[in-house]
Amino acid sequence: MILDEAEILMIAVEKSMQGKGVGKFILNKFIKDMKKLCIKEIFLEVAEDNVKAINLYKSLGFNEFDVRKKYYKDDKNAILMKKSVS
Repeated sequence: MILDEAEILMIAVEKSMQGKGVGKFILNKFIKDMKKLCIKEIFLEVAEDNVKAINLYKSLGFNEFDVRKKYYKDDKNAILMKKSVS
């Protein structure tokens, strides 16, 4: 967190628990906690081929706002996303 912004650097859910709402639960808790701390925006980046994660983030109100070309070592792009919290 810096001033009124927060960034999610990493979130991971064990493969056997994916698709069971664990990631959504964790992110919803994080978002609620950020509201209490007066955070106005949350940022994250996700690999362009991580469709499950992108769909999860979108379902929680995150929007794509930019792309970092060839960001990952395998030349995949990073999708930059943000959510207004207030």
